[in-house]
Amino acid sequence: MRRKRTSRTVELTVERSEFFAAARARGPTLSPCSQCGGNSRFVSPAEAARASGESLRQIFRRIEAAKIHFVETPEGRLLVCLDSLR
Repeated sequence: MRRKRTSRTVELTVERSEFFAAARARGPTLSPCSQCGGNSRFVSPAEAARASGESLRQIFRRIEAAKIHFVETPEGRLLVCLDSLR
């Protein structure tokens, strides 16, 4: 006796959702730097990395070592003093 071959079909449905958030570029913010003693331009850590030619990680290391000045805004943004990069 021969067995009859049967085949099964399985249908899979994959759903994928993507989220994209864009923030408007703000550019440098002129504000007093308590450590420099005057008005300085403050930028995001990513902008500071581009301006100095360093990696973003190097910028954060310098912030942690207190080698560059920074402020935190009430909204929680971290801003780096451009004058202290030099």
